[in-house]
Amino acid sequence: PIGYMLDRIPKGTYFGITAVFQVTGLVVFALSDSKTFDYFLVGYGLMALGGCMTMLGAFPASFLLPKYQLGILAMISCLFDASSAVFFFFHRLNLSKFELSRGMMFVLLAHIAIVVYGTLAICWTLLEHQNWKDVIMAQEEQKQQQQDIEDKEKSNNNELTENVNNNNDNSIIGLSVWKQIQTPEFMLVLGFSAIHILRCNYYIMTIDDFLRFSLGDKNDHYANVFSYVLPSGIIFVPFIEQTLKRAGISNTLYLTNFLG
Repeated sequence: PIGYMLDRIPKGTYFGITAVFQVTGLVVFALSDSKTFDYFLVGYGLMALGGCMTMLGAFPASFLLPKYQLGILAMISCLFDASSAVFFFFHRLNLSKFELSRGMMFVLLAHIAIVVYGTLAICWTLLEHQNWKDVIMAQEEQKQQQQDIEDKEKSNNNELTENVNNNNDNSIIGLSVWKQIQTPEFMLVLGFSAIHILRCNYYIMTIDDFLRFSLGDKNDHYANVFSYVLPSGIIFVPFIEQTLKRAGISNTLYLTNFLG
């Protein structure tokens, strides 16, 4: 549904809807308590939906700067992980400087979210009303760079490329959305993505307990280190971008599996 919205509605409207979910989630979290208004799960779900929409909505921005598209896409993915440190950062800052109540802190975050999403909506609205010639030229440049990447991959993955070329008749390009969803290729990508995201979330949610109970981290020293390490992946964005450009997507995936 989110992808369908991105294709069908203006980006300004899309980020306005995203802001509603995110800000509502923050406000519900601010008003909730464990006795009279226990809606933490609702607020958390709304924030999760808003965060997912924010990440997916950021991907089209990479097409505006095709020269740096790979780096932008990598940065978006890393920033999504780094966003897990937002509440941790504000909590530590609040304890050391402001000493606001939990409710007031989330109300403050809601105001910040309004400014951020409002800015995004305005910028996309202005961009969509401008002359798109520059964007079209950028897309042409992006196509050329994509062709260069494909040529690089062909030289590194001859056998794979030959198999793809021999099955051009099975391309899903041009099919309707419903027919694309029914193809084995879509099912494979969907299954891989679902399992990968589940694995990542399970790892992140259980690592603290593993460190405490399995390694005896009673003082949370290792858990605190992990809290800093998780969002620091953004510093590796230049390395990821160069690896993608030089080695190609397939070889980068092989390297990722080897390191993981």
